[in-house]
Amino acid sequence: MTSFLRCLLAGPLLGAVTALAATSSAPLDAYAAVGSSMVQDNRLSQLGWTEAQVEAFVQGVRAAFRGEGRPVNAATQALLNEIGRRTQEMEQAELRARFGAEAFARPGYLQTYLKEMAKQFQLERSDSGLCYGIRPGYGARPTPEDSVVISYKVNLADTTTEVAALGVNRQKVRVADLPPGLVEALQMMTVDSAAMLVLPPDLSYGDGEWPEGTERGTPLLFTVKLHEVIPAH
Repeated sequence: MTSFLRCLLAGPLLGAVTALAATSSAPLDAYAAVGSSMVQDNRLSQLGWTEAQVEAFVQGVRAAFRGEGRPVNAATQALLNEIGRRTQEMEQAELRARFGAEAFARPGYLQTYLKEMAKQFQLERSDSGLCYGIRPGYGARPTPEDSVVISYKVNLADTTTEVAALGVNRQKVRVADLPPGLVEALQMMTVDSAAMLVLPPDLSYGDGEWPEGTERGTPLLFTVKLHEVIPAH
């Protein structure tokens, strides 16, 4: 649940809104839209409240505007916790519907996603399907047989969920031992360069074992920093 909703249910925020309302010239329809937006943005309409529960909620809002906000007791806190839990479940279900393996199994969905990501983050796309944006560094580029010292973090396809267990910090590794998308990208990078990469499934873990915290068949986002290139001997 958003902090805005918590404040609204508790009352103090509406006291401040009351002071501002008298000087506002917005039409009444705008106030109605604010109420609708609050309910929709916080998924209250999806919680299955009865008419009586909705009416009680509205009464609490009206009371807060009169400076008579209802106190938050144990039952109120339990309800807030339940709303927060159910809202989180709905958010997770929505994320799975948009970025889960079933979504990417649909024909054309992966290509649409990659195209949208390239546009959103101004990335280039290679023939392999790798989306990349690289900030230049200096010096020679590594080959697959070279070793590198790199740092990177990994996010899921929703771009915000980080898989902390997959991140590395200044780790020495042979380029060829990395996922194919990283092998391709590193050969375009130089020391002190950084990159944002979107790896389609076949350029990350493909048909192999997928790490815990990821979902087979979904793209992964890598944010990479190349610290050092160690030539093969």
